[in-house]
Amino acid sequence: MVFVVDAEQGPLAPCHAARARQLLSAGKAAVWRRYPFTIILKRLQAPAAPELWRVKIDPGSKVTGLAVVNDASGQVACAAESADMPTGDIVRAVVPPPLVKAGVHVGRLAVRASGSCNIRTHTGTVQSVNIRYCQPPQRGAGYTNAERCNGATYPSL
Repeated sequence: MVFVVDAEQGPLAPCHAARARQLLSAGKAAVWRRYPFTIILKRLQAPAAPELWRVKIDPGSKVTGLAVVNDASGQVACAAESADMPTGDIVRAVVPPPLVKAGVHVGRLAVRASGSCNIRTHTGTVQSVNIRYCQPPQRGAGYTNAERCNGATYPSL
């Protein structure tokens, strides 16, 4: 689904990607934003009652699920998953043998939007490891992954 904005930057109902391509190639719309992909109509449309949409969040143990759902029809317009590990956390990645980067890697995480990540270890950087192979190490109570500038850890609360 592609988000649509009218000429006065008011929200309209999302449309299918094929319909958005037709509007763009006919010159009736232009790209307004690339992420999330949004088009803006060049001509002013008659005001219409906007559809009601709902954002649903499913907090899981490893990933958080997000979905945008049409209230009237129940149609899912957009669905995504977000890893619950931010950039900078210490992780342990166990990559299975058939893959090129097979092995156990422990280091700091750098997350990409694509779902893959880089792990900076003491021997170098391992690139393009899928986030599903990464787990935070088991630590005692009061441990924090955050560090101060001088290398000391923050005290636990």
